[in-house]
Amino acid sequence: MYVIEILNSKEKCWIANWEGNPPRTLKIENAQTFKSVEAAEDRILEVRKAHPFKEMSYEVMKASNFY
Repeated sequence: MYVIEILNSKEKCWIANWEGNPPRTLKIENAQTFKSVEAAEDRILEVRKAHPFKEMSYEVMKASNFY
């Protein structure tokens, strides 16, 4: 399983499975999980469409690093 970390946020946070700009959570337990890196990368593309003028950096990470 994989999660997406938002790298340039003031606080450590991850992409969540709800609405937002970008949708994020401060708790890794609430992060959206993905079965593959490709699925996570597709979600990054989807999230970027919601805020095309924000410079956000994302990193796909193995969820097992956190649980």
